[in-house]
Amino acid sequence: MRKVGCLKCCVIFVLLSAFTMGQLYATDTLYLNRGNSYCRKGKYDRAISDYNKALELNPKFTEAYYNRGLAYYGKGEYDNAISDFGKALEISPVFAEAYNNRGIAYNDKGEFDRAISDYEKAIEINPKFAKAYYNRGNVYKNKGEYDRAISDYNKAIELEPKFADAYYNRGSAYKSKGEYDRAIANYDKALDVNRPPRIKSAKNGGIH
Repeated sequence: MRKVGCLKCCVIFVLLSAFTMGQLYATDTLYLNRGNSYCRKGKYDRAISDYNKALELNPKFTEAYYNRGLAYYGKGEYDNAISDFGKALEISPVFAEAYNNRGIAYNDKGEFDRAISDYEKAIEINPKFAKAYYNRGNVYKNKGEYDRAISDYNKAIELEPKFADAYYNRGSAYKSKGEYDRAIANYDKALDVNRPPRIKSAKNGGIH
Protein backbone atom coordinates (compact mmCIF):
# COMPACT_ATOMS: atom_id res chain seq x y z
CA MET A 1 0.00 0.00 0.00
CA ARG A 2 1.26 3.42 -0.86
CA LYS A 3 0.70 6.23 1.57
CA VAL A 4 -0.06 9.71 0.42
CA GLY A 5 2.18 12.40 1.89
CA CYS A 6 -0.51 13.66 4.18
CA LEU A 7 1.82 14.03 7.09
CA LYS A 8 4.52 16.00 5.36
CA CYS A 9 5.83 18.02 8.17
CA CYS A 10 4.65 21.44 9.13
CA VAL A 11 2.18 22.51 6.51
CA ILE A 12 0.98 25.40 8.65
CA PHE A 13 3.16 28.46 8.87
CA VAL A 14 1.84 31.59 10.59
CA LEU A 15 2.70 35.12 9.53
CA LEU A 16 4.35 37.36 12.08
CA SER A 17 1.87 39.84 13.45
CA ALA A 18 3.88 43.05 13.56
CA PHE A 19 7.16 44.90 13.15
CA THR A 20 7.57 47.95 15.34
CA MET A 21 10.83 49.90 15.61
CA GLY A 22 12.77 46.82 14.56
CA GLN A 23 11.25 44.67 17.30
CA LEU A 24 9.59 41.36 16.45
CA TYR A 25 6.36 40.53 18.23
CA ALA A 26 4.44 37.24 18.38
CA THR A 27 7.34 35.24 19.84
CA ASP A 28 5.16 32.13 19.92
CA THR A 29 4.86 32.40 16.14
CA LEU A 30 8.62 32.74 15.78
CA TYR A 31 9.11 29.49 17.69
CA LEU A 32 6.41 27.84 15.60
CA ASN A 33 7.94 28.83 12.29
CA ARG A 34 11.47 27.91 13.35
CA GLY A 35 10.11 24.58 14.52
CA ASN A 36 8.46 24.11 11.15
CA SER A 37 11.78 24.67 9.42
CA TYR A 38 13.50 22.12 11.66
CA CYS A 39 10.67 19.70 11.03
CA ARG A 40 10.99 19.97 7.27
CA LYS A 41 14.70 19.20 7.63
CA GLY A 42 13.82 16.07 9.60
CA LYS A 43 15.23 17.48 12.86
CA TYR A 44 12.19 16.46 14.84
CA ASP A 45 13.58 16.85 18.35
CA ARG A 46 14.58 20.44 17.68
CA ALA A 47 11.19 21.08 16.12
CA ILE A 48 9.39 19.64 19.14
CA SER A 49 11.50 21.81 21.46
CA ASP A 50 10.40 24.92 19.57
CA TYR A 51 6.75 23.85 19.56
CA ASN A 52 7.00 23.31 23.32
CA LYS A 53 8.26 26.87 23.74
CA ALA A 54 5.48 28.22 21.53
CA LEU A 55 2.91 26.39 23.66
CA GLU A 56 4.42 27.69 26.90
CA LEU A 57 3.79 31.18 25.56
CA ASN A 58 0.40 30.37 24.05
CA PRO A 59 -1.32 27.26 25.45
CA LYS A 60 -4.19 27.63 22.95
CA PHE A 61 -1.93 27.65 19.87
CA THR A 62 -3.71 25.15 17.61
CA GLU A 63 -1.03 25.11 14.94
CA ALA A 64 1.72 24.34 17.48
CA TYR A 65 -0.16 21.27 18.75
CA TYR A 66 -0.90 20.17 15.20
CA ASN A 67 2.64 20.60 13.92
CA ARG A 68 4.12 19.00 17.03
CA GLY A 69 1.86 16.07 16.24
CA LEU A 70 3.39 15.91 12.77
CA ALA A 71 6.88 15.92 14.29
CA TYR A 72 5.98 13.11 16.68
CA TYR A 73 4.53 11.18 13.76
CA GLY A 74 7.78 11.70 11.87
CA LYS A 75 9.60 10.09 14.82
CA GLY A 76 7.19 7.16 14.81
CA GLU A 77 5.70 8.21 18.16
CA TYR A 78 2.11 7.61 17.13
CA ASP A 79 0.53 7.92 20.57
CA ASN A 80 2.09 11.34 21.10
CA ALA A 81 1.01 12.38 17.61
CA ILE A 82 -2.57 11.25 18.29
CA SER A 83 -2.58 13.17 21.57
CA ASP A 84 -1.42 16.39 19.92
CA PHE A 85 -3.87 16.13 17.05
CA GLY A 86 -6.56 15.62 19.68
CA LYS A 87 -5.47 18.76 21.53
CA ALA A 88 -5.59 20.73 18.30
CA LEU A 89 -9.13 19.45 17.75
CA GLU A 90 -10.21 20.45 21.26
CA ILE A 91 -9.31 24.03 20.34
CA SER A 92 -10.48 23.88 16.70
CA PRO A 93 -13.18 21.19 16.35
CA VAL A 94 -13.57 21.73 12.59
CA PHE A 95 -9.88 21.15 11.79
CA ALA A 96 -10.30 18.58 9.01
CA GLU A 97 -6.57 18.05 8.49
CA ALA A 98 -6.11 17.14 12.15
CA TYR A 99 -8.82 14.47 11.89
CA ASN A 100 -7.23 13.17 8.70
CA ASN A 101 -3.75 12.96 10.17
CA ARG A 102 -4.93 11.46 13.44
CA GLY A 103 -6.64 8.85 11.28
CA ILE A 104 -3.33 8.08 9.59
CA ALA A 105 -1.67 7.58 12.97
CA TYR A 106 -4.50 5.28 14.10
CA ASN A 107 -4.19 3.34 10.85
CA ASP A 108 -0.46 2.86 11.36
CA LYS A 109 -1.21 1.49 14.83
CA GLY A 110 -3.69 -0.97 13.34
CA GLU A 111 -6.68 0.76 14.98
CA PHE A 112 -8.70 0.72 11.79
CA ASP A 113 -12.14 1.58 13.14
CA ARG A 114 -10.81 4.66 14.89
CA ALA A 115 -9.02 5.66 11.71
CA ILE A 116 -12.23 5.33 9.67
CA SER A 117 -14.13 7.40 12.23
CA ASP A 118 -11.59 10.21 11.94
CA TYR A 119 -11.63 10.15 8.14
CA GLU A 120 -15.42 10.32 8.21
CA LYS A 121 -15.25 13.41 10.43
CA ALA A 122 -12.72 15.01 8.08
CA ILE A 123 -15.00 14.33 5.12
CA GLU A 124 -18.03 15.65 6.98
CA ILE A 125 -16.16 18.92 7.60
CA ASN A 126 -14.74 19.06 4.06
CA PRO A 127 -16.62 16.91 1.54
CA LYS A 128 -13.99 17.72 -1.11
CA PHE A 129 -11.08 16.40 0.95
CA ALA A 130 -9.66 13.93 -1.58
CA LYS A 131 -6.89 12.64 0.67
CA ALA A 132 -9.37 11.74 3.41
CA TYR A 133 -11.31 9.57 0.93
CA TYR A 134 -8.04 8.05 -0.23
CA ASN A 135 -6.88 7.31 3.30
CA ARG A 136 -10.21 5.78 4.27
CA GLY A 137 -9.92 3.64 1.14
CA ASN A 138 -6.53 2.44 2.34
CA VAL A 139 -8.04 1.32 5.65
CA TYR A 140 -10.84 -0.54 3.89
CA LYS A 141 -8.22 -2.22 1.68
CA ASN A 142 -6.23 -3.21 4.78
CA LYS A 143 -9.43 -4.77 6.15
CA GLY A 144 -10.05 -6.67 2.91
CA GLU A 145 -13.16 -4.62 2.09
CA TYR A 146 -12.10 -4.03 -1.49
CA ASP A 147 -15.38 -2.72 -2.92
CA ARG A 148 -15.56 -0.02 -0.25
CA ALA A 149 -11.91 0.80 -0.85
CA ILE A 150 -12.51 1.15 -4.59
CA SER A 151 -15.49 3.41 -3.95
CA ASP A 152 -13.33 5.74 -1.87
CA TYR A 153 -10.52 5.73 -4.44
CA ASN A 154 -13.12 6.58 -7.08
CA LYS A 155 -14.18 9.61 -5.07
CA ALA A 156 -10.60 10.71 -4.47
CA ILE A 157 -9.88 10.49 -8.21
CA GLU A 158 -13.08 12.34 -9.04
CA LEU A 159 -11.89 15.20 -6.83
CA GLU A 160 -8.22 15.01 -7.92
CA PRO A 161 -7.97 13.41 -11.40
CA LYS A 162 -4.14 13.35 -11.27
CA PHE A 163 -3.96 11.52 -7.92
CA ALA A 164 -1.43 8.86 -8.93
CA ASP A 165 -1.42 7.01 -5.60
CA ALA A 166 -5.20 6.64 -5.74
CA TYR A 167 -4.93 4.99 -9.17
CA TYR A 168 -2.14 2.75 -7.87
CA ASN A 169 -4.05 1.59 -4.81
CA ARG A 170 -7.29 1.19 -6.75
CA GLY A 171 -5.30 -1.07 -9.07
CA SER A 172 -4.06 -3.04 -6.06
CA ALA A 173 -7.63 -3.43 -4.81
CA TYR A 174 -8.77 -4.72 -8.20
CA LYS A 175 -5.80 -7.12 -8.27
CA SER A 176 -6.79 -8.45 -4.85
CA LYS A 177 -10.28 -9.09 -6.28
CA GLY A 178 -8.79 -10.96 -9.24
CA GLU A 179 -9.89 -8.27 -11.70
CA TYR A 180 -6.54 -8.08 -13.46
CA ASP A 181 -7.54 -6.07 -16.52
CA ARG A 182 -8.90 -3.31 -14.31
CA ALA A 183 -5.80 -3.50 -12.15
CA ILE A 184 -3.56 -3.09 -15.21
CA ALA A 185 -5.63 -0.15 -16.44
CA ASN A 186 -5.19 1.61 -13.11
CA TYR A 187 -1.46 0.92 -12.94
CA ASP A 188 -1.19 2.30 -16.49
CA LYS A 189 -3.03 5.42 -15.40
CA ALA A 190 -0.77 5.85 -12.36
CA LEU A 191 2.27 5.62 -14.64
CA ASP A 192 0.75 8.09 -17.08
CA VAL A 193 0.00 10.62 -14.33
CA ASN A 194 3.55 10.28 -12.97
CA ARG A 195 5.22 10.56 -16.36
CA PRO A 196 7.44 13.66 -16.53
CA PRO A 197 6.51 16.30 -19.11
CA ARG A 198 8.21 16.20 -22.46
CA ILE A 199 11.33 18.31 -22.79
CA LYS A 200 10.65 21.06 -25.29
CA SER A 201 13.24 22.75 -27.44
CA ALA A 202 12.89 26.46 -28.10
CA LYS A 203 14.24 25.90 -31.60
CA ASN A 204 12.40 22.89 -32.94
CA GLY A 205 9.28 22.72 -30.80
CA GLY A 206 10.19 19.68 -28.80
CA ILE A 207 11.69 16.20 -28.76
CA HIS A 208 9.19 13.42 -29.45
